[in-house]
Amino acid sequence: MAAAAGRSDELGADESATVGSDQDATRAADAADSESDQSSMDDERVAEFQHTESIYSFMVIYPELLRMKQGTYWTWHVWWALLLFTLNVTLQVSLTYITGYWILQDAFAYRVKLLGDYYGDHETEFLQSKAIQQRWDDLLHVEQPGCCRGPWCPQRNSLGVSACCAPGVFPSQSAVKQPGEVTFAALRGKTRRNTRLQQEPRWMMPGIVNESTLESFLGKPAAKSKKQQKDGGESSAPNQGAAALCQHRDGKLDCSQPTFSVLDYWGQLDYDGDGVWTREEAVQDYNNLACVMNKGISMEQIFLKLVYGLEKHFDQLADRWGISVPKVPASVHARTAVPRYFFEVWSGVVVLCSVRDAGRCGQLIEDGVFNGPLSWPSMRYGDGFAYLMDAMDFCQTVLEHGDICEDSHPVTFPMWSQLAGDMCGKGRATRTARFENQFKDGDHIEFTEFTYKNIETYTKAGSLTYQFFVSLILFLWFASLLGELNSMLLLADFAYNFPHAEGDPFNFPKLWRSIQYDVGKVMSNKPVDMVTAASYFTHTADDTTTITGITHVHRLLCYSMVIVRALLLCYMAAAGVAFLITTYVYTDLLMNAVALAFVFELPEFLFVVLVGQAQQQECRNVQPLLHRTSLPDDRGVRGMLKSNNFWGLVLIPLMIFSIVHWNQVVNTGPILEALNCACLGAGPRCSVGGKLSQHWWDNYWLDMRTSS
Repeated sequence: MAAAAGRSDELGADESATVGSDQDATRAADAADSESDQSSMDDERVAEFQHTESIYSFMVIYPELLRMKQGTYWTWHVWWALLLFTLNVTLQVSLTYITGYWILQDAFAYRVKLLGDYYGDHETEFLQSKAIQQRWDDLLHVEQPGCCRGPWCPQRNSLGVSACCAPGVFPSQSAVKQPGEVTFAALRGKTRRNTRLQQEPRWMMPGIVNESTLESFLGKPAAKSKKQQKDGGESSAPNQGAAALCQHRDGKLDCSQPTFSVLDYWGQLDYDGDGVWTREEAVQDYNNLACVMNKGISMEQIFLKLVYGLEKHFDQLADRWGISVPKVPASVHARTAVPRYFFEVWSGVVVLCSVRDAGRCGQLIEDGVFNGPLSWPSMRYGDGFAYLMDAMDFCQTVLEHGDICEDSHPVTFPMWSQLAGDMCGKGRATRTARFENQFKDGDHIEFTEFTYKNIETYTKAGSLTYQFFVSLILFLWFASLLGELNSMLLLADFAYNFPHAEGDPFNFPKLWRSIQYDVGKVMSNKPVDMVTAASYFTHTADDTTTITGITHVHRLLCYSMVIVRALLLCYMAAAGVAFLITTYVYTDLLMNAVALAFVFELPEFLFVVLVGQAQQQECRNVQPLLHRTSLPDDRGVRGMLKSNNFWGLVLIPLMIFSIVHWNQVVNTGPILEALNCACLGAGPRCSVGGKLSQHWWDNYWLDMRTSS
């Protein structure tokens, strides 16, 4: 045992002597290199890299410090520093991605469900339609693209032209047997499948245009088939367009319920011009209105719900008007034909149902929707619209319970109503108002003005006050980014210009001898103290160290850090800006800004918390690292671009103004316009607004009275 101990002590002494000689050789080589470099720096501009309380600075200084003192990078402290650097990068990316992803996803999904595609790019819609048509052609085995009939047709075929057949034009018998019917029996021999496809609307036809059920209309993702999962899936953009609440049509913004589109097409519905719309005309749809409207409903669906609603609710509604009206004809009860007068009655119900909320009835009265019947002579309450309360009762009867609206519309109406409710947000009364009846002295009504949460949110987001507040937050964010950019440039300048140190940074012979020594101790049943083996020196607060050069390996590490920090800077700049401009609540915006600032403070936080006090003190004791600089001085254009003053007073304000203005024009403004149209029927481009005006309703009530 004594002999073994003697050999072990002798090996330890040899190891210590080897370590000391390695250190002396390293210091001598570094000193020789630094003397030549120092003489050349005397006549050049010099910069210094100073230690800061940061993981990045720790990674620059500490590995080289250990190499100088221990002759190698093979210490657990270096690996710990690399682990901290990896942890810092992971946390910065993850926190920014995870926190920003859900906000950006919600904002993007909201925009897509409201307007269809994010930027309103009609070229995108064209490409989507080509993909839809390709799926349609594959299903029908049609080699050459042709026109299409029915509610499930795409807007354009694969050649980019209109996919809807012109009035009276029908596709070839190989694709379509009868107008509005897809003949799968001849292609597949499945008559039952063909019948089902004839009866179901677009959103119920899996594998043609929209592969989901009713949930797709509400913006919920549809399950992918096994083939789609294997192929990576198809773009969901066509479904998004189909599920969007609002669509751009001929310069107008159409946010109306699907049935609303048919109100102006009586001439096309009544194909023979006899003043009656028959079920046969609805089934044949000679003018292919179902394809032109592209709302996912057939004319027969609309016809059947029209006659059902009239049969069930016409007498109840007409009794409120206080005028003589014709009886519901037998053709309506038999569901074979609808005279034009009853179609016009139903049109008023459709327009009124587009309002959705009974809380808006007071505003409709104030807007003159019921001025027509209020002007009719009537003597008592309940006999016609004698008082404003009669108009209020009529409006609430139609809207409050929903039976009349749901009975008078296809199944797409409750789906549209739910989607509109999701987009508009919760409705609430804003203030009370008073309206005087101009046709009866002393008659007035008090009501509450009605609006929706999301309209208020985006209205506030478009205000100058909020945009100024966002600009302040963005200025703080860009200031943080500027500080990170300066720090990254200093690191790049250091890595490029700091003198080189010769020698083997890994010292493999020493590593091999150390392994042999430790293995020998293990074989001798002696404990191995890893901390003592890694720390050959002790230091006090008064010790100072000068690093005179870095190895090629460490220089490559510094370059890698520059690249990683540059990628992080670009990613966090884009994600942070998108994160902030899609936040529309003052407190949330402020808290998000604080969270982003914390993400940038992570390197300092991790250094203070996870780096030991001894290692922190060693880094503080390192003298500033002097080196020539490649960065421009403060003169000329290059110096101006380097100046923080120029960035803070000119470039950053210009970027903030551009971002805020872009967000207002591309994002906030279009969303607010769509919300006003979908929720309130307001806006110069809103297709619904014209039918909620006093002029349209005056003509409507006049037709109801004179035609009766």
